Amino acid sequence: MSYRILSQSLWPLADSVRRYLKDNRGLDQIKIEKEIAEGVPRPTLHARTEDQAIVCVEFLEDSCFSPNIQMFVSICKSKQLPVRLYVAYPEGSQKGSFSKDLRSARELSVGVMSVSTSGVVTPIREPISLVLSDMRPQDPKDFPARYRGDLVQAHQTYLQGNPVKGCLGIYEMIEALTRKIAKNLHGQKLVAPWLSKRPPNFDTAPWFGIADTIYSSLDFKKADSLTKPLWAQVIAITKPRNDAGHEPKTMAERVKRDKELRTRFETAGDLLRNLIEATPKLGV
Repeated sequence: MSYRILSQSLWPLADSVRRYLKDNRGLDQIKIEKEIAEGVPRPTLHARTEDQAIVCVEFLEDSCFSPNIQMFVSICKSKQLPVRLYVAYPEGSQKGSFSKDLRSARELSVGVMSVSTSGVVTPIREPISLVLSDMRPQDPKDFPARYRGDLVQAHQTYLQGNPVKGCLGIYEMIEALTRKIAKNLHGQKLVAPWLSKRPPNFDTAPWFGIADTIYSSLDFKKADSLTKPLWAQVIAITKPRNDAGHEPKTMAERVKRDKELRTRFETAGDLLRNLIEATPKLGV
């Protein structure tokens, strides 16, 4: 099928991107100027991934952002579509406002590709699902210095198109901290006597078991500012930590999972910060 809407001067770029998506991203069923949902402008290219994301590509002559791109993003967000949008442009054709346009694309979670005259496609930044893009980030300055590097890495992983791994990054930080807290609670004899006589291996025992045991045996009045409701959040988060990697099989499952991941990332960041603040002596 040929292009009907795309400017003819951009056809070679579109063909190069089609080959790239097939050869490098494993997307075979790439559709040209076809509808992705009622009321949404037809993207030049789109294909559905195995995990039910919709990868779309638009093309511009000398930029990576335009009012039409902004409108497309706005409509997809309003319809809660798990779209990952790229804008492709000819390498070396950037106009003077390109740096500003690149920032605008990044703020809207739009990916950017450049295409050389020989057809080589170079991704400049990866998009994320527009269902995920309104996530509220954590301020690294709200955390002790030793946590900031891992926190920023988790945030970047989320924003660079792998929200599942980004969430897991924060869950792993919470798990490591709570295991350390549990070990210090035991060392300070703040848990029930029966636990002190036969403690679990705090480094290797199942995380849920440790969290649940502390919840039922700790005298919270003696544990810094740690409260029972706060520790209950630790128990509650062990399940999403274990099932975050399950791949959606339908579009509805994908949208549901993306919404959940956005909430999980925000909630996990808040929990990590609250645990650090509540256990200044126990989490060292």
